Amino acid sequence: MNEAVYIASGLQAMAGGNIVLQAETNNPGTNAINVISNYATSWGTPNTGAINGNMTLQATGDVLIQSNTGGIALNNQLPNTLTSGSLTSENKITGRNVTIDNTGAGMATGAGTGQTGTGGTQGATLGSGSINPTTGAIAKGSGQATGGIGINLADNRAITATGNVNIYGKTFNQYSKGTYTVRSAANITAANFSIQADGFIIGNSTPEGGGLLLVNGSSITGTATSGSNLLQGTWSSLWGPSSSVKIGDSASSTVTLIAASGSTLAINGTNTASEKAASFATYGIFTQGTVNTQGAMSLTGSSIVNHGIYFNGALNHSGGALSLNGSAKPNQSFDSNKTNPIDAGVYIGKELKVIDASNLAINGSFVTTVGASQDATATGYGVFTSGTGLLTGNGGTLSITGTAALPEVGTTKTQGIYAGGAISGWGSTALLGQNAASSSLAAVQLASNINVGANALSILANGGQIFQGSASTLTAGRVTIDNTGAGRTSLFADPTATLNIANGASFGGSIAADGTVTAGSRSAAITSGAGVNLTGAVAASGHVAIQGASSGSHGVSISRAITSSGGKITIGGDSTASLASSGVLLTNGTNTINAFDTLTITGNSNSSAGVNVGGDMSGKSIDVTGTSYTQSTNLPALPGVQTTGTRNFTATNGNITLFGKNVLTNRNNLTTSLVGGLQIRGSTNFSATHNGGNGTITLKGQANDTLGYGVLIHQPN
Repeated sequence: MNEAVYIASGLQAMAGGNIVLQAETNNPGTNAINVISNYATSWGTPNTGAINGNMTLQATGDVLIQSNTGGIALNNQLPNTLTSGSLTSENKITGRNVTIDNTGAGMATGAGTGQTGTGGTQGATLGSGSINPTTGAIAKGSGQATGGIGINLADNRAITATGNVNIYGKTFNQYSKGTYTVRSAANITAANFSIQADGFIIGNSTPEGGGLLLVNGSSITGTATSGSNLLQGTWSSLWGPSSSVKIGDSASSTVTLIAASGSTLAINGTNTASEKAASFATYGIFTQGTVNTQGAMSLTGSSIVNHGIYFNGALNHSGGALSLNGSAKPNQSFDSNKTNPIDAGVYIGKELKVIDASNLAINGSFVTTVGASQDATATGYGVFTSGTGLLTGNGGTLSITGTAALPEVGTTKTQGIYAGGAISGWGSTALLGQNAASSSLAAVQLASNINVGANALSILANGGQIFQGSASTLTAGRVTIDNTGAGRTSLFADPTATLNIANGASFGGSIAADGTVTAGSRSAAITSGAGVNLTGAVAASGHVAIQGASSGSHGVSISRAITSSGGKITIGGDSTASLASSGVLLTNGTNTINAFDTLTITGNSNSSAGVNVGGDMSGKSIDVTGTSYTQSTNLPALPGVQTTGTRNFTATNGNITLFGKNVLTNRNNLTTSLVGGLQIRGSTNFSATHNGGNGTITLKGQANDTLGYGVLIHQPN
């Protein structure tokens, strides 16, 4: 037996003042304090049950459990409901402040009485650090465990403090001693609490290592209506999987965390595992099973290898605003053992459900420092939600911001937001994404449904593409979709952009209170695809505003129905691409644009029709304006507005105006004269009523060339 304090026969201590349990050891590789009892179904009978008891410490003052170094293990496994005569098998700790520390903070050690340390004990030497005598807060000492877990609350004992609970664990392990610095199965209740775990391993952290682990059945509750609470883990290793904070130890575990109204809970996980750990799962914060949280909470996780925050378990939250702040900062090339690696600032793999009207804010960032040397199969995300990563609210606001940056043009693909799981039940909802200009992926990709009822929905990108998949339907009151950076500033410096965008650079433009977009600068729209590419449906009850720009393809491309049952629709697109790209493209046959109020479409293009209409449209009035600036060599002059196929334009209480303009900046580029500013190809039906009578239909074209036509109407085939 190497422990300084070994309690295997049970200990029941009650004090009208303080209780101090301290252990001094010169061997950090073992437990300095070890409290154990084995499981049994009866108690007190040597042959048929357990003869050893549990440990209970009850004080009206403070309780201090401390070692100068080494580990602390509380591992009573005897059920706490057994009795032996008048005795019980309770295993609990109660007091004003309860403090557990294995770093020797302010602890007096060695023979002698020259120094008085924490707990009032005396010794020859006073350890570094301190414990606040009023709050129990720990400023860590120099002690640490080198033989495994620093503090192991292995039993589900109740720890109850009328004041505060403070726990600080530190480990420094070597080689194959993968474990957690602080492990808790306890049920903790205190006015406020702080649990901190600081771990490092020189070698292999397999099977798994990390800072703070909360296992099945554990709970932590803060009862004070003011003040702050903290769960914090830091971890660094050279090899193996790790999580700085891990909540839940299996897929079937349940953990509960509560901060009373008026107080806050911060959960922080920082993982600085080295590049040798790149082929392993390495997270700042990792959850699994079911996690129930209540109160105002923030989760902040970072990893220099994998996800900053990874939710692999269900989260049920209520009672206050919840924020997730994750950053993935890989500082090395992805390991070749990793197939199609994904790193995300925040990764949601299971349902996150807010069961009351609390708000949710998710902020995720990806940034790597290795640039062009990065693996071509790698993808970095600011925020990633999988198909099972549902975001479900109950009327609170939802904000998702995702950024994914690169230090130079390279092969790594980046994406600000990938929304693979359904989003529903929220109040006002906003998604904002920005990715590196050199990335081939969209800044914001929607792969599933978003349904926020009659509330406002904004899908925004600072320059990259907004892509809505065909399986996605957007249902909301007001809908605003914009990739031009209107009214926004760059969220990071982007040296991969043609104009080398600085962090905080303004893109100009604006978004009005009703969602109307005044486009940002074209420099914001640097994408190889359509600026806004909607292959799914949009169903709104209010104003729909869509603004897109691209230097590589169409400004806006729409191939499914866009409907407003109670408002207007405005669509604006700008393409500066050099090859056959429209400002606004409504693809053939599969889409309709239906507005309850007015419908306005405006498009500009350098290489095709400003507005290319391949679908039907209706509204109280319809106004379509397009300009084609034909510039590139060997391109024909092209119409400002063009319709194709059998099209129907219906104005229910107003007029219809189509105005197309061709601006030919280089006469030598003209390869055909059969062009109009407004060009109608196919059978087009116009119907306009206004105040019970007929509305006005205006077809207007302007061709800036002597060989062109203002309006050109082709016979249908």
